[in-house]
Amino acid sequence: MTSVAFLLDENIPSSVLDAVRRSEPLLTVLHSGHEPGTPESGTLDPDILTFAEEHHLAVVTFDKRTMSIHEAAHRAAGHHTWGVFIFPNGNSLSPGRIAFELRMVWGASDAEEWIDRIENLPY
Repeated sequence: MTSVAFLLDENIPSSVLDAVRRSEPLLTVLHSGHEPGTPESGTLDPDILTFAEEHHLAVVTFDKRTMSIHEAAHRAAGHHTWGVFIFPNGNSLSPGRIAFELRMVWGASDAEEWIDRIENLPY
């Protein structure tokens, strides 16, 4: 069993990354387009999913409309995900609330539980 690790897509604000790291320093979270070694800004969803699969990272996004389509195509092509977590876009959730939700997933489950699942958070 392994801990869930996350890849925030480039549209997730850096304040979420900061909130996650402040609240749980042991949680692995990377921010696409904002950190070395992650996909660059403008990377398309299919490539984000491939990177996340290769690095055993669950994807965190606001993009319900297109990420769901790309996730289905990714799996139809024989690939897998380590989970995709979709939050509502906009200011409906604070960075602290998003960090709380990710911390709950991390603390209450194992990475293997999320393989090939797409979930809307918060529940």
